[in-house]
Amino acid sequence: MDMLVKTFIRCGIMLVAIALMSGCESSYEGAKAPPPDSPTSQQPPTIELAQQAPLRVQGDVPGPVSRDVDSLRKTFEDNKTVLGNVYGKTLASEPSMADGMVVRLHILPNGAVDNGAVRLSTSGNPSFDAEVVEAMTSWKFAPIKGAALTAEYPVIFAPSAGAAAAVESDLNTKLANVSPGEPSEYASSPSLPSDSP
Repeated sequence: MDMLVKTFIRCGIMLVAIALMSGCESSYEGAKAPPPDSPTSQQPPTIELAQQAPLRVQGDVPGPVSRDVDSLRKTFEDNKTVLGNVYGKTLASEPSMADGMVVRLHILPNGAVDNGAVRLSTSGNPSFDAEVVEAMTSWKFAPIKGAALTAEYPVIFAPSAGAAAAVESDLNTKLANVSPGEPSEYASSPSLPSDSP
């Protein structure tokens, strides 16, 4: 009789174990994350000009500036892919990294950028700042007749569209507290081709 009870208990334990395992397996199957390539697994990062902070332009000489804000915006839009590559590389190692920055570019009449700087940044990531400035100083603007100018681009880098508003809010707060004579957080002067003035 002892043997029969022990066998019954073993069978019962095994049946319970099998039932639990199959129940766990089916709930595990239901909890699987979407595949990495699935559109629901990740939102594309946001790279855009700030909505509330203006793109500022100042000519090197008094009088009207020689480039209009719309052409400067177009150059930004035309080159967003380059910024996306820089930001994508940073997101690969820091998935939640976000930054709002004001990038200052000095644009020559021939369309080349002879220097750039991050006036301010919300992330405190100097290597990212440097990569953004390097990318933006490689941009080529349309040549014009007129004087060189400085353009300040307020750029938002957010890991998702939903995070962009918070990044812009941080940027606006920092902009409100910066004085006009405050030095840039990061500056770079790229080497120009020999035919540049």
